[in-house]
Amino acid sequence: NVGTNTSASIASIDRSTIKSVQSSLKAEGHSVSVDGKWGPRSAAALRDFQSANNLSATGELDTATMAALNIR
Repeated sequence: NVGTNTSASIASIDRSTIKSVQSSLKAEGHSVSVDGKWGPRSAAALRDFQSANNLSATGELDTATMAALNIR
């Protein structure tokens, strides 16, 4: 299990990374805009993605979630 020290607050993540996350979520079939702005839809899609992939549905971009989204 991934510890909290390997997760990043969404507020501290740059727009290009947020766009990458949104693009990956959209490719997975989630209804999100790829605009680099983190809002309720992006957060809900991330939690849904985490649940569907047997990850902790925290809504945080931890190491395991980033790997599952193929984002480095």
